[in-house]
Amino acid sequence: MNTKVKYFYSNKINKLLNSENYPHAEKLLKAYLKDESLPINEKSKIYELLGIINYQTGNYPLSKRYYNISLKYNINNINSLVNLGNILIIENRFFEAINLMKKHLKISPNRTEILKLLISCYSFIGDITHSKIIFEKLLSTNSVDEQLFVDYAYGYILNKQFDIAKKIILNGLNRYPESFVLIDAYEEFSDIELNIKEIKKTLLIPFLRNIHDLTFVKAGTLLTENMCIRGYFNFEIEKGLDLIKILQDNHYPINNSTMLAAICEYFTTISISDSDFTLNTIASFYNVSKNKLKKHIQLIEQNYNETIESFLSDINLFYNIELDKISEELGDFDE
Repeated sequence: MNTKVKYFYSNKINKLLNSENYPHAEKLLKAYLKDESLPINEKSKIYELLGIINYQTGNYPLSKRYYNISLKYNINNINSLVNLGNILIIENRFFEAINLMKKHLKISPNRTEILKLLISCYSFIGDITHSKIIFEKLLSTNSVDEQLFVDYAYGYILNKQFDIAKKIILNGLNRYPESFVLIDAYEEFSDIELNIKEIKKTLLIPFLRNIHDLTFVKAGTLLTENMCIRGYFNFEIEKGLDLIKILQDNHYPINNSTMLAAICEYFTTISISDSDFTLNTIASFYNVSKNKLKKHIQLIEQNYNETIESFLSDINLFYNIELDKISEELGDFDE
């Protein structure tokens, strides 16, 4: 492709992307790819742009495919790598993102963009040991931005170490004293801490009076803390605890409290989200095997079919009532 034609394509595509005319931009990019003389780095860039277009239009599976092709043409295309990692994070596939970043870190050691994503991923699964090592390394080179302080601190929230999390945010505010991102995070973390104390007092302690199996006691506590941290409504937490008691009363055979909490959160939230996304999210958050979690879910659905159907019917009713209330409140607020 001669320089004049190449300039036309580049200029035209950039204008289309800036104006968000994605269908036309995609059509031109695919036409551009038909040029067999294109260098591999240029092909990598085109697939990167195709990945961006499909990301912007919400087609994450196709976007990931284009980013992977882009990396095959140019393994050092950092934009495609970071964008692919961000999609995996959005999908709560933190372990996949970690493995991807570690693989590319061997090719591009100490690359700041990769290290930042690793901090976020480790924090989102509560692995503060690994996130701390990388965070302190970047901190020493002044490569830490406002959002990274928040992501890093979140790992301590997941571990219920609220004082350390808030201290990290305050350290961030020393560097970025006018950061709304950090101020909002400090307030949010403080609210989570207070909310956990209140929910434990009003919901968990009364619930535990009717639980006699230690596995189910631990599961109830874990479920309450984790659902509080991620901002669930009180009625959702209450229904999750209800299911733990139902499974105890039905003598469900399980001795893993973490898996039990994950199971009950799954059934509590499945009514309002995609099943596979929910499965990935909960397996990652509780750090349990997705396959084992799926097997437990299938076993419960098979052996306690009527119980689960009744539970889901009740929680759907709760969702309808509570969400209607929220809609009314928001409507009043707008007025």
